[in-house]
Amino acid sequence: MNVFSDFESGAINFGNWDSKNKILRVSLTKNLKGEVNHWFYFGVKGAPKRMTIFFDNGMQSRFSKGWYNYKPFTSVDNRIWERCDTAFNVQGGSISIDLNDLPQDFYFAWYPPYVPKLFNEHTGFSDYINQIGNKKGKSILITARHHPGESMGSFFLDGLCAFLKSSDSGNLLSKYNIIVVPFVNIAGVNDGMHRTSYDGADYNFAWFRQDVDKINQIKGFIEDKPVVLYFDIHGDEVSKFNYLYYTGKKLRSIEPLLLDLQMRNKIALLHRSKYKYILKVLLKKHKLVSGIKNTVEYVEQNKGCAGFVYELSAHSADPEECRIQGKNLGLALDKYLSSMQPSISVST
Repeated sequence: MNVFSDFESGAINFGNWDSKNKILRVSLTKNLKGEVNHWFYFGVKGAPKRMTIFFDNGMQSRFSKGWYNYKPFTSVDNRIWERCDTAFNVQGGSISIDLNDLPQDFYFAWYPPYVPKLFNEHTGFSDYINQIGNKKGKSILITARHHPGESMGSFFLDGLCAFLKSSDSGNLLSKYNIIVVPFVNIAGVNDGMHRTSYDGADYNFAWFRQDVDKINQIKGFIEDKPVVLYFDIHGDEVSKFNYLYYTGKKLRSIEPLLLDLQMRNKIALLHRSKYKYILKVLLKKHKLVSGIKNTVEYVEQNKGCAGFVYELSAHSADPEECRIQGKNLGLALDKYLSSMQPSISVST
């Protein structure tokens, strides 16, 4: 049997194959700082009908709670993905899964991969920075894949961009410039990283730094743009539901948009305060990552606009659901923004 991951976004370390007991042992990859990735994606050739896969360092992932009852994905052709009918088992420091009725050749992934060339193929847009609509109008910034392994963000943008290319978006695009950055940490996506780039940089907390070239390019691009609204699309490894949270002050003028989006996508609206975040980190003894100084806070501070983090659950939001959520963001924006010229800001 052959286990391989030498392709775009592929990631796994082969351990050994016990042909007698049909047990495959592998381990999750690490970045240069030694952090264990949650993301895995690899192919198998010559598989038996049934086998058990052990991830020997699975519980070393920062998001180890996300393994409980999680059903990963398999594919025969590396394009159409289906969830497994069984979930992970936690055994000490390892996680394992029993696979049945396997084809001889298949692919296995934490979540269906979405690589840059697929985005161009599906949407016709660039994998770098795209401007859609009235370039002289106010701008709405939308980004994804700050964390490379959160591929649900790309499926979300797939649905959003399909809406933006349709005739239904005409009113919105006649007034607003939609800036879409689909792969912020594109190097991490290509290298099969999960949370960081290969050298260990978390791009979601790099906007207040000056040493990350890709972030500097995006900051330079929007420097002279009148950005009035920002959505950063992510995936959540542990939560069982989708949610939208903001880190700024309470919002008033944009409340109708949020309530419409909540109704369309059945998402929770959460306020994530700096103090609650620090308390959570201290209680769980996690590493404090620059407080709450993430991408959204940078854009809010420098553009004076409202910013949101949109989190899609790996457990409950399959790719098609992510596409629907993305389309619904476009519909909600069109309904709210095309009917008026609002002053969108973080109110005090």
